[in-house]
This record gives sequence, structure tokens and C-alpha cells, in this order.
Amino acid sequence: MKNKEQGSDKALERRIKKHIHAQLHTVECSVPPGFIELGKRRAAEILKEHSSSDPQAQTKIEIHGNSVRIENLPFEAVHELLYEGLVFTEVKIRVVRSRCSTEDKLEKIVSEVDWRLWLPAIASDSWDVRVDSLNSQLYHEGRIKRLFLDAIGKLKLPKGMKLPDNSCPTLVALDITLQREVLEIFLSLGGRSFWKRGHKQSMQHAAPLREDIAACLVQRLAEISHEQLNVATPTHVLNPFCGTGTLLHESALMISRTAHLLSENHRLSYIFLPFFKENAFAHVRKRKLAKLEPKGKNVANPVLYVGEDLDQGLCMASEKWFDEVKLKIEIPASVNCFQVDSCKRNEHISKLSVDHSLWILANPPFGLRLSNDSRGGSEKVYQLFGSRLSELMSSLAKKNVNACGVVLCPDEDTWRNVQRELRQYQQFCEHLTLGGLDIRALYFTSRPRS
Repeated sequence: MKNKEQGSDKALERRIKKHIHAQLHTVECSVPPGFIELGKRRAAEILKEHSSSDPQAQTKIEIHGNSVRIENLPFEAVHELLYEGLVFTEVKIRVVRSRCSTEDKLEKIVSEVDWRLWLPAIASDSWDVRVDSLNSQLYHEGRIKRLFLDAIGKLKLPKGMKLPDNSCPTLVALDITLQREVLEIFLSLGGRSFWKRGHKQSMQHAAPLREDIAACLVQRLAEISHEQLNVATPTHVLNPFCGTGTLLHESALMISRTAHLLSENHRLSYIFLPFFKENAFAHVRKRKLAKLEPKGKNVANPVLYVGEDLDQGLCMASEKWFDEVKLKIEIPASVNCFQVDSCKRNEHISKLSVDHSLWILANPPFGLRLSNDSRGGSEKVYQLFGSRLSELMSSLAKKNVNACGVVLCPDEDTWRNVQRELRQYQQFCEHLTLGGLDIRALYFTSRPRS
């Protein structure tokens, strides 16, 4: 009996190598609303080492709705997206693409897939299945989901597997799309919580920014800094209204290129799926480690990260993250967080000896968080902060310091208040969606406005 089970396992491994590992795949990487072009550029950068010389097998990167769709992707390249995709909300691989116009056809398509190659032995009642039906005769999304799960149930998948205590909450997350009778089924490799990297501190009154949105803001700021100021890496990063430090942390991960070293592997659904390639995953990690500068190099001149917040507890939470990071890797950084009002001129900035370049990332409070604030509500806070920024930029200009920043503004009035205060400097405004709000990301540089 034991030999029979071993033979069955080896046969499954051979089928996985043939039908998954040795094939080219279609992968979708979703990004936060407003950052789709950024996501496409980031995917191209991550995958630039995987271009094939075969014109028929060339990897194609296109925008598909609110996702970046990557076609003809070698399976090995998926590891790069999981390690380096800080800006991605989710990474999914396509299992099925077929024409489908009737319920019988749907059941037939599902039954023809060898799901043992794709799915772990977990009861389907614990799966997260989402359905989107557009311009389809099978328009009822709840009915499609039920038909799919019933068809899966008839396939007699293995009874179940024992999961470790620290397994991620969503091991099987599937997206089913039926658009104009074209059926596509994608399997999530990171789980629904792929963008949650676990860096946030849970504290009372904290309103932390989503980590994928923070990563997108930092990545976009880096692009503008490089394009407009020719500064790829700053010497200082300032985060007014830092809160629990999400923007500071994402800045450190991007600048130090060490995000993959801090990855919580147990949070990825991928490691529980049958086609998980443990050796390949470890090889990618080892190769990236080899590319990093040796420990101790440039430690004498690390990037200095500075946070500001009225809440001392939040300042301590921001600093705590850096302390914990240093226990895992030698991140070339130092950090100071100050309990101050970011709307006012703060003396610690003049003592930082900023002599080369500075990034400023700010997500000021707004709405209910300012309902009892003595400064006069959101618009007044943004006006005061804009005035403080203008003064800071003027003092940096006298020292010939290159500065680049971004301020998140929840509406047009707050945006105009900051925009007016910084009117003499180069500006870029982009829109994103945050909590159902149309947020304006106001980017600015120390270059005079033309």
C-alpha cells in the first residue's frame, strides 16, 4: 500500500513538472486603483531578466482592467513577482481559459481540469471563490459559483491535509471571470492578504495606510525623483504625521532592496499548493542575497529615516519596526521619530545636516480624525502643513539640496491649500482610490515651476 502511494506521488510530480513547471503561463498582478501604469512598469522591471530569445515565447505585459496581465511567462519567473512585487495587491496564475455559454459546458470544462495539480487537499467549503460575470448568458454569479463548486465536488479530490499553525488564512483563493462567453479561472498565489506584509503595529487610534498603496506612492516618488532630479536614492527620508510608520517602512524596503529578505513565507498560499517549487524559491532568495552589498558596507553613511507624530506611542511603534528588522538583516538605515506637530516648524529638521537629498512622504489626518482638533479641521491643517513645507523647501534650496515629496490630499480643497503654498515649485497631481475616496497625490520637487 505504501509503495502504491509513493508511486502515485511520483506520478503526480511528473505531471506537475510537465503541465505546470515546463509551461508558459498567464499571470495577473492586481494593483491599487490609480497605479495601473506604475504596476505595468514595475512588472517589466522585475521580469526584464526573463525575456526569451524565441519571438513566439516573448513575455507580454499588458493592462487588463485594474490588473497587469503577463502572458507567456516562464513558471520560474513567478517567484520574482512574489518576492519583489511590493506594489501588487495580488498575484494570480491562470488555470483555465475556454469558451463557455451553458451550464453543461461549464461543468464539462471544470471536470476536464486535473485539479490535483493545482489545489491542495482542502475541503472546498473553506475556499474563497469570487465570480465576475459580464455580458454573459450565465449572468447569475451566485449560480456560477455553485455550479463550479458542485463540479469540483464530483472529482473526489484527496480528503484533506494537516496544516501548520501559522498557515495563511486563505489557502485556496480562486477568481472566475465569464466575459462574453469567455471563461477564465485564476488561482491566487499570495492569497487575498498578499499585500499585508505584517509591518503595521496594532494600536488604538492608529489609522495605518495600506502597505501596497504606500509601496506604490514610494515607487512613484522614486520615479519622479530620478526623472526630475537625477536622485535615485536619498540621504534622508522625512515622514510627517508618520503614525505607525507604514510609509517609512516601505521606503526602507524599496531603498535597501531587502523586501524579499523579510518576506513571511508562511503567509503565501503558494507554499501549500501542489506545484510549489521549494528549491527554486530558495534559489531565487539566495541569488538576490548574493547581489546585495556585503554586510557593513555603507553603514557609516546610512539613509536616515525621520518620523513625526503627536502620539509618542506611534513614534515608538515606527522605531520598533526598524529595531526588529535589524535582527533579521543588516539594513543600511538609522531612524529617529519625534513627538511634534508636523504643521509647525520643527527645529530637529535644521539639525539633521541634510546636505544632498531629501524625500518627504506625508499622509496628514483628515475627516473624523480632526473633528475635535484645535487646529481648525482638515483644510486648516493642510494649509498650515503646506506653509511649513514651503518654508522647509526654501531653506533646502539655499543649501542646494535636492528635495522631492508627496502629500496625500482627501479632496480638492485640501489639495488646493497645499498646492497654493508650494506654487513656486514643480508639481504633479495624480488620483488614487483610498477607502472609497478620490485621493489626490500631490508630488512636488525642489525645481522651480516653469
